[in-house]
Amino acid sequence: MRWIYSLLGILLLPAAAICSRTCWVLLRTWWAAPEGSRSILALAAGTLFWLAALALLPAPARAYVLAHEITHALWGTAMGARFCGMRVSRAGGYVKLSEHNCLVALAPYFFPFYTALILLAWWICSWFAGPAAGRWLWLAALGASLGFHCTFTLQALVRRQADLQAYGRLFPYILIYSGNVFGLALLAALLAGAPLSAWTGQLARDAQSVWSTLGQAAGWSWQSLQSLFP
Repeated sequence: MRWIYSLLGILLLPAAAICSRTCWVLLRTWWAAPEGSRSILALAAGTLFWLAALALLPAPARAYVLAHEITHALWGTAMGARFCGMRVSRAGGYVKLSEHNCLVALAPYFFPFYTALILLAWWICSWFAGPAAGRWLWLAALGASLGFHCTFTLQALVRRQADLQAYGRLFPYILIYSGNVFGLALLAALLAGAPLSAWTGQLARDAQSVWSTLGQAAGWSWQSLQSLFP
């Protein structure tokens, strides 16, 4: 089965390129918008705060394991699996589901659980205090949560977790990269206050551009082969 996932990983490469291009364009657009640069700097400040805390304090391994297993459970339940139990400790944990698939297995590596919680809390608080209340603190908290997600995800990928081993080498890394960049692009659009249509429209334009480039490359390769082997 691993060769099938390797083939899927190759097929996902254009998706990774599309998500990367969309993320870059949306971040650049957000930076140029009013208050955009200050917002991105607030995110960066939160990330730097997390890195400093990680260097000076013990790593909150139990908090990561908890988020990891809850994410497995949430994605599995959302896809129709039955939750059967969960165990969490500093050394590791597991969740029991009636069934699973590659998205459930890899979800903790591209779905930042604590970032989603902070966004939900901000949205709820904005109903009472307005979206501008504590905006810079919320952005810093989001940056810290993204730093938390990235550092622990990188550590897990280096250690070759069991979640990854069943799907070969290429597929899980391409899916995890694409999922993270896709989510970052969506987050940039949301925090910039852009309508969802702007995000989907940019994604569609980048998809067209990437596929056009691939088509031109394929045509050039075919012409080169014809010239070599007339």
